[in-house]
Amino acid sequence: MSGKQETFINLDRTPAIQPGPTSPRVLVIGAGIIGMSTAWTLLDHGYHVTVVAEHFATHDGPRLTSQIAGALWEYPPAVCGHTSNQITLESSKRWAMVSYHVFKHIAADPVFAKDFGVHMCNTIFFFDKPVKDDEVALQKMREVQCSGVNGFLHDRSIVHKVGISEVKWKDAYQILSPVIDTDAALIEITRLVRDKGAKLINNRVIKGDLLGQEKQLLKEYSAQVIVNATGLGAKELAHDEDVYPLRGAVLRLLNDGTHFPKIKDALIVSATPEGHVKETDFTFILPRNDKILYFGGFAEPDNSNLDFDETDPKIKMMAKNAKGFLGELDLTYTDPAYPIAKGLRPACKGDARVEFIRAASFPQFSFSRALLDYNTV
Repeated sequence: MSGKQETFINLDRTPAIQPGPTSPRVLVIGAGIIGMSTAWTLLDHGYHVTVVAEHFATHDGPRLTSQIAGALWEYPPAVCGHTSNQITLESSKRWAMVSYHVFKHIAADPVFAKDFGVHMCNTIFFFDKPVKDDEVALQKMREVQCSGVNGFLHDRSIVHKVGISEVKWKDAYQILSPVIDTDAALIEITRLVRDKGAKLINNRVIKGDLLGQEKQLLKEYSAQVIVNATGLGAKELAHDEDVYPLRGAVLRLLNDGTHFPKIKDALIVSATPEGHVKETDFTFILPRNDKILYFGGFAEPDNSNLDFDETDPKIKMMAKNAKGFLGELDLTYTDPAYPIAKGLRPACKGDARVEFIRAASFPQFSFSRALLDYNTV
């Protein structure tokens, strides 16, 4: 994969191409990062855009799944280990590199970096055996090295410098990764999309079969195309039985240097790729912003129960693993206002879906005008 990427990003409050009276209109269902970044792209290409959702990102309202995410940029497959389709994985790698350069561009500007909550972070991946002895890890490391990311270094002495067990951890490499404070980022992207001219409709929940409502929705919103960016909602809207929840959580520590040395690097031990098979555990220690440190984590398929707290055995085990990895952490020094972030990652057997729905609604095209656009972990 070439390290050179042609990336266009327009952070102006006006669209790059102004739509005219006859420009097409797109209805986007869903206000998470997939829906809002799709809207942003469409606006800059001269489309009228309407976004409908039950909630939009705010500081004080219900948090969307996209706001709960870490969010550490990763070269696919993700640290949680749930990926299964090599074809879509290759597409995800290309998309990931586009996002890398977008976030790197944002992080390079102090004003944009603050507004969008983006900074570049030294990210270290640890291994319990030499990378050269693990075929899968070696292949991924070589791809990462050639991908165009900054700051690549493969050196087992990193383990010693970080101060973790050299008996357990035998190798490491590092890169510079974007870290996104997703609360700040999604709120700012929503504001940007609104300022570029999108119509945002709150408290609008679309349920049932999307195809059965397609013509009515196209008429109601004067749209030519519908984008289904509903994440887990696509299980119902798209009748996609391959969609499933991937439950997870991270604990939030105050990272101010008073109870333990301030953590500045992201420290990662990836799970073994499992696809939609079983729960995976991984080590994820991430300075989300200047004040908050995330640590976790686990990825549990087909469990939608979010009625748990820090006393849950799974959370206690996660904390024990994090403490065993980095003994200097004080796990009692949690953020009193928001000690645990938990949510349901949208996942799909076969991974991301970006495609038109085949349907009889428009037989001359053999497709409907509803586009599936929901990503996975």
